[in-house]
Amino acid sequence: MFKGRANPEAAKAFLERHGVNLGQVREFCGVPVSALALGTYLGEMNEVIDMKVALAAVAAVEHGCNFFDTAINYRGQRAERSLGEAIKRLVLAGKARREELFVSTKGGFVPYEKEPTSDLTKLFEAEYVSRGIVKSADLVGGCHCMEPAYLDDQIERSRKNLGIETIDLYYIHNPETQLEELPERIFYEKLERAFVKLEEAVKEGRIAAYGLATWNGFREEPGSQTALQLEKCVLAAEKASDAVGAACHHLRAIQLPLNLAMPEAALMKTQRFGQNLYSAVDAASVLDVSVAVSVPLFQARLCHNLPDFILEKFPKDLSQAHCALAFATGFNGVDAAMVGMKQPDHVNHDLEFLKRKPLSETELREVVSSMLA
Repeated sequence: MFKGRANPEAAKAFLERHGVNLGQVREFCGVPVSALALGTYLGEMNEVIDMKVALAAVAAVEHGCNFFDTAINYRGQRAERSLGEAIKRLVLAGKARREELFVSTKGGFVPYEKEPTSDLTKLFEAEYVSRGIVKSADLVGGCHCMEPAYLDDQIERSRKNLGIETIDLYYIHNPETQLEELPERIFYEKLERAFVKLEEAVKEGRIAAYGLATWNGFREEPGSQTALQLEKCVLAAEKASDAVGAACHHLRAIQLPLNLAMPEAALMKTQRFGQNLYSAVDAASVLDVSVAVSVPLFQARLCHNLPDFILEKFPKDLSQAHCALAFATGFNGVDAAMVGMKQPDHVNHDLEFLKRKPLSETELREVVSSMLA
């Protein structure tokens, strides 16, 4: 395992060395990162895709990307292992140091072992219940678990898959899945217990921080069954940090979708503070929580056929993919966007965006106005 973690000074020097535009350098969990991160979600479970992901990660570093996002359940743990292979190649070849790279992963969904299975409940029983890690009743929705002992196991698997001693950010993956079966009060009690385990993992140096990676949770109206309130999550983190004697909590980030087709995270007021409502992105800023956005290209749907009334608001020399990336990363409070890239030409094109200056506030405002009109 490579020792160390992302370091602010080393990461800043990396981005400067690779000529990343200052406007595309963001602070995420206290570490300077590129505004675009390499995402690793999609792809078939085979060795060909494994190698493409590893090579894409190596190429991304050469373009100035120092942020990588994955999850243990992506491609049956293959995504983490592919990224681990890339980190090994980069460090051993002297192309990057561990301290220059920010790595986030996720746990919660029951992961396959390389190949999919038709019965996750059976896998959960064989892999976790039979070993005394959890009880059968701890599996929610036939796919999700966030019991402390389970997360502890998943962290160790992810560290091994990635080949790194310390994971820079460890997300609980789609925690709102639990709200499909649990009352809100019970959910936040479970979340606090999970956070206690993650605070312990921080003290042990196995992770540097933790967060919540969501799909619907922070974008739904208050009162919806699977809606998450960030203020309540932070309160649970504060209680957890007190329980382990930490000076402060380490809930440092959230991840949620944001793109031209799904703008709710920035434009819909879903987060309540007293009598006021804020968007998820604004609420995170108020609570000093970093924001990473997923699907900025809506799985390539926004790389072409954008309507003229949208395109005319962007600089004329931007490709449609760059327009979509500029929107997703343009809001104040958004720190980075996760972009899935496996093909060399996609890496070359998408990451060229890091050399450009971001949209101005006026340009972004005009795009939003045209959408709302």
